[in-house]
Amino acid sequence: MITFPEDKPRKPKKEPHYFFIYGLPMSGKTFFASYFPHALDLNTDNNAKQSRVPFMSLVTDENDKPVKDVIGRMDEILKRIPQTSFKTIIIDTIEDVVDAFTKQVTEEAGEKYITDGKLAYGKGTGMVKKLISDLVLELKAMQVNVIWISREIEQSDIANGTTKIVPALKPQYYNIIAGNCDLVIRTQKLGPNTYYRSAEEKRSNYTPEDITDSTIRQLLESCHGMFPPQTKNEEKKETK
Repeated sequence: MITFPEDKPRKPKKEPHYFFIYGLPMSGKTFFASYFPHALDLNTDNNAKQSRVPFMSLVTDENDKPVKDVIGRMDEILKRIPQTSFKTIIIDTIEDVVDAFTKQVTEEAGEKYITDGKLAYGKGTGMVKKLISDLVLELKAMQVNVIWISREIEQSDIANGTTKIVPALKPQYYNIIAGNCDLVIRTQKLGPNTYYRSAEEKRSNYTPEDITDSTIRQLLESCHGMFPPQTKNEEKKETK
């Protein structure tokens, strides 16, 4: 039976649970994500074995054989996560997941490119976008923290002669994922052992008191601009 809420104002709960982290390779993206509580890394590259957290490869199976049905493997993993003790799911990297989904959709349609033949006129791209949208919604339906990891690239505006740093994930997919995130965080490596993190986009003006998990609160305090200037994280850098 459906139960309606009371017809009166309520106090918003501002605690973030969905994070998009981007940066150059080896800038500390996965390292930072690995300290979130009870994390599981759903990985697409060979770096996961060097991480401190448990991981599952999306592109190779338990026998190190290539996975042909990446979409099916992702679906099977997500269905079983509620039966585990994992509280944070890391997608590392999301652009590689998009590429794997695109490759599978293209091959299953018997085409060479996602814009060819039966997949032309946006049909193929639309199928991939729906898969990503479904992935976002499935993860949001779970009682877990979700971290999407992306590399960064330099985007040039030839007309204005300017460049800017943006996530490597294509805009049509970034808009779907970041639009469902609470925080966008950029990582940088400033020296041999100095790493810097900044909160680039926030859904709300968070305070430390909004973060009930002490581990996540401490992690977010290391991000420049995350909390108001009077808190101790302002201008904070970390050495690891």
